[in-house]
Amino acid sequence: MGNILLRIKDLNQHVLDNDATNEKLEVSLNFTSDGLQLTPLSYAKLLVYLTQNQDFKADVYSLGTIVSNFEDKVACALGKEKAIYMPTGTMANHIAMRLHCSRGQKAVVHNQSHMYRDCGNAISHLSGIPLIPISTTNFSFSTEDIQKIIKEASEDKITTQLGAIAIETPVRRNNLQNFSYETLKDISKFARKNDIALHLDGARIIGTAAISNKKVEDFTSLFDTVYLSLYKHFNSISGAILAGSKAQISELHHERRMFGGGLRACWENIIVADFFLNGFEERFIKAQQIGKDFLNQLSNKSNFHFEVLENGTNVYKLFLDNKNPNTFREKLLSKGIDFPEFDTKNNCFYIKINESILHFGIEKMVTLFTED
Repeated sequence: MGNILLRIKDLNQHVLDNDATNEKLEVSLNFTSDGLQLTPLSYAKLLVYLTQNQDFKADVYSLGTIVSNFEDKVACALGKEKAIYMPTGTMANHIAMRLHCSRGQKAVVHNQSHMYRDCGNAISHLSGIPLIPISTTNFSFSTEDIQKIIKEASEDKITTQLGAIAIETPVRRNNLQNFSYETLKDISKFARKNDIALHLDGARIIGTAAISNKKVEDFTSLFDTVYLSLYKHFNSISGAILAGSKAQISELHHERRMFGGGLRACWENIIVADFFLNGFEERFIKAQQIGKDFLNQLSNKSNFHFEVLENGTNVYKLFLDNKNPNTFREKLLSKGIDFPEFDTKNNCFYIKINESILHFGIEKMVTLFTED
């Protein structure tokens, strides 16, 4: 079946090579998530284990050694001077825009971005920062698109300075497709030349860098500030990091508190994210290699073939030949495999390859997909 019990050390030997614990967590094979989708019971067991095997004091209102140590660790991983914990990515992105735009200044975003589509107009309603959405035929935009926006704004009767450009990559609404690296470099050069701040909505940027054969800093150095999610790849219940220079980040705990983000405690999110952050890139790259081998072997069967997305990350198109997609999905769900709904528009399943694939073996996965 599509779920197994694993020792905690099997999830991250990078951290626990010398650990003799036999505590086990349930892990299910899934093709819908960025991470492991730990059950509440497994998450609780992991918290118990981590608190028994670490000597730390719980934070108070998101301040304290456990928080600051983790913030420093992630800042280093992102190639930035300083970082701050935020309870949500929405808050991290919002505060970044407040940091870069004085009231009334505008910020450019893509019309498919999370910041524009999924935050309830918070940035414009609460902070008076109008968002200018760029609509393109694909998931990204170019320097030329930004120049067109600036030109059109200069023709308005009331002009407003452009304070920031926000880029989400990979783009969730477009199956985690990436802006091309050359485009990012070009936009960064333009922004710095014109004294416009650049913010990266990089919820998944560490995974993106890992499978792009680039260093994380290759991406983050192009931006003034960066947001990283703690729950997408790192399996925390919630949480985010906003990173930038010391001058930008040092006093943002006041902004965080003002927006209701000074949580009484956040240690339970941080210790889980920290556990999975260690060795993540190595595991994620291995998962992608195994996932590609699995898809190739599955394609040798008469009922399957797959496609790689242009500028793609860990999402693939899986096509069925001579099979009812709804019946096929129900079969996998009955085996404990979390599987996405069929995309009728593109006649395929969009599947994600994540760390869960590391624990099942290619032959077993092919059997689970092909047996009646």
